[in-house]
Amino acid sequence: MKIIPKKNHIGVGLLLGTFIPIAGYLIMMGIFSLIDDSGALDSVQSMSTMFRERTLSICAIALNALIMRRYDKWRYTQTMRGIVLPTFVYVVVWVFYFKDILFP
Repeated sequence: MKIIPKKNHIGVGLLLGTFIPIAGYLIMMGIFSLIDDSGALDSVQSMSTMFRERTLSICAIALNALIMRRYDKWRYTQTMRGIVLPTFVYVVVWVFYFKDILFP
């Protein structure tokens, strides 16, 4: 079963670059929610309230680097270009959304 489509097309890259970070963020938030509900994170109260959201969102954006590495191995430059565009947009939105925390 193929999880990553092996096709050299910019549209494939745009779809992957858009939906992989969203899926990754939702999965990671679900995992942290389960851990938090179990009470395992009660001892960690010194972190800021936005730390988890900020960290998980940048980790989700970084998932695109893993996908890009796979397409680089296959030498599919069009698909890589498609992945770069949503990644850049996500990073700009991330910096704008967390600018008050990042640049006090």
